[in-house]
Amino acid sequence: MTAQEVLFNHLLKKEVVVVFDVDGVLAPYEWGNRKHCVSDCEWNEMLEKGIDVYSNVKPIKVLQKFIKRKGTENVYVCSVSSIKEFDSKVEFCMKKYSIPEDHIMLVKHKTDKVSFLDALSKKMNLPHNKIALVEDTVETLDQVAKLDFCTVHISSFFNLEAFFRERNMETKENKFKITKFELDLLKEFQDDGCGGDDFDEISMLVGMRMRGYFQDAEDDDTIDELIERYENVD
Repeated sequence: MTAQEVLFNHLLKKEVVVVFDVDGVLAPYEWGNRKHCVSDCEWNEMLEKGIDVYSNVKPIKVLQKFIKRKGTENVYVCSVSSIKEFDSKVEFCMKKYSIPEDHIMLVKHKTDKVSFLDALSKKMNLPHNKIALVEDTVETLDQVAKLDFCTVHISSFFNLEAFFRERNMETKENKFKITKFELDLLKEFQDDGCGGDDFDEISMLVGMRMRGYFQDAEDDDTIDELIERYENVD
């Protein structure tokens, strides 16, 4: 079993709590013009004007898929935030990832995350190794790891799609069989620009699965993933 398989099999366990950072994790750093950020002056000016700074931020598709597969009951957020961006950040997490509002904690300093994780451990009566922090800041991960929390750098999610494909796959002989009609229909949706959509977002396909088609398709499989999977089956 690979390190990634060990990690994600652990994270997907029902009793394991996963805590996500926001900036650089749930929300990509895409603020500036061909730069990852804007100046502090520009950022503060937007906040002073009351701009909903996170309203146009696109979520990370693979993280949406993980959270959907995991279920939000044991998914939390802990992120550094100013008071002026608080509402916008909370709304982003709720709207784009369906994370409950009472699972979102915004703190003043990165070091406050340790206190949050410790409090969460006591509240849920869980050992530290059953709580995982997903972060992009190595220094924060290093600090948390010393206390025996599970730590995950965001880069571990880069190849998560492959993990999900392998986890769904039993053998080529008894899974992912499909007719030419079904494959051609998927390609029509792909040609119409729906390749990145989840299967359950397309009502026509969901209806067809109820009638016996696409029996191997999971709700959170994208059309692109299904086409690639079926075309690679001998």
